[in-house]
Amino acid sequence: MGAEGIGIIISESQASISKILNAAELEEGIKIGGRLNLAEISNLVNKKFRPSLIHDATEGGLYGALSELLHETDVGIELREEPQIHPILQKLSDWLEFDPYRIISSGLVIFAVSKDRTTELLKFLSEYEISCSEIGSVTSEREILRLGDRIIDKPRGDDIIIALRNLERIKNE
Repeated sequence: MGAEGIGIIISESQASISKILNAAELEEGIKIGGRLNLAEISNLVNKKFRPSLIHDATEGGLYGALSELLHETDVGIELREEPQIHPILQKLSDWLEFDPYRIISSGLVIFAVSKDRTTELLKFLSEYEISCSEIGSVTSEREILRLGDRIIDKPRGDDIIIALRNLERIKNE
């Protein structure tokens, strides 16, 4: 999650990034930022599993993509828990005060498959060394994205704007 956002922040941060990431994390962050194209694996998943939905989470991150999917539908989505965040994204999010679930996330693909195919899909993706998890299920709540008792707000833009604004402030201090 947040691969493109990580890449943008690292490329824009120059020397400031050493305040938050060590050399190994910086190298890993650069690799993550370069993993944006999942077209080939998405095609393989489509052929093998015939998901009812494949969606790339770009602008607005995961929450933006899920809200986009629900727009003008008769269904909702119930998240079982906050999806796992890569430690580098969490560090950047804490440092630059943005929501990691709302930052540009090209390279994150959402697949909707039937419950009985979920385990098989997760195993398939792990064989390709692609980090994946089951994050939730479809509900009958029209256009509602829910996490427990909390309704997730509809998109309000992309938090890359917040991250870059805060980065600029840090550079100027």
